Amino acid sequence: MGDDDRCKTGILIRCLGDLQEMEDGYLRKMEVMEKEQVAAEKRLVECREDVAKLRAENAQLATDIDNLKTATENTGRLNAEIAQLRTELSAVPRPCCAVCHDSYASRGPKKPKVCSCLHTYCGACIREISSRHNGEMKCPECVADVRILGTNFGITNAFRS
Repeated sequence: MGDDDRCKTGILIRCLGDLQEMEDGYLRKMEVMEKEQVAAEKRLVECREDVAKLRAENAQLATDIDNLKTATENTGRLNAEIAQLRTELSAVPRPCCAVCHDSYASRGPKKPKVCSCLHTYCGACIREISSRHNGEMKCPECVADVRILGTNFGITNAFRS
């Protein structure tokens, strides 16, 4: 082999070495890229799971919003009904004493008192009638001898509602 051939062989060997280094570099880059691809695929799966969860949450939120709209509409309707009932209730006359014709009160002298005959009068009228008859009480409506049973809670409870 001549010098020329040896020179060419040396160049070829160096070229092969360079090619081997290049191949090794490409293989390392391929390994890195494969690892990055695996990591990217894992992130993609996680993102898809997150998207599925977000879609489910979004669907639940849409349902909650619909329920809230319905509840709001119902509340508005009920408030309108309450206002109407209050208007109607304010037009209803309050119960009053058959003697003095004043409305009963939940406390004080106009508190409704029920007699044993089950007629009801305000406390002020009961005191007035019994004082005129030496403590004995005759019902102004049915003229029966009566005693006072106490407060008519049916009427006083009606004041609270």
